[in-house]
Amino acid sequence: MGAQVEEFRGYGPYSYKIHGQIYHAAGLLHPPTGKAPSYGQSYIMDTKQTAEERHSVAPNKNCDRSIMKSLSKLLAEINAFAKSYKCFHSDVVQC
Repeated sequence: MGAQVEEFRGYGPYSYKIHGQIYHAAGLLHPPTGKAPSYGQSYIMDTKQTAEERHSVAPNKNCDRSIMKSLSKLLAEINAFAKSYKCFHSDVVQC
């Protein structure tokens, strides 16, 4: 995520103000050789493969595999970013 943040110093609760547009920095469409896919890269993979990749991450080792697969499928179906990445990947593969 990126934005111009203005922090206020003084008394009272911590707060900050964002100027301009908030944006998300996108990385590579495919991970470098030998690296596991992350973030947007996981959206172009098959949902079963995505679930396995997510399950292989240390904090997720004890999670139920069937729930991980269901969540991956749900994200692929309803997440607008996932659909955009899939569409972009399809366009690149056709070139």
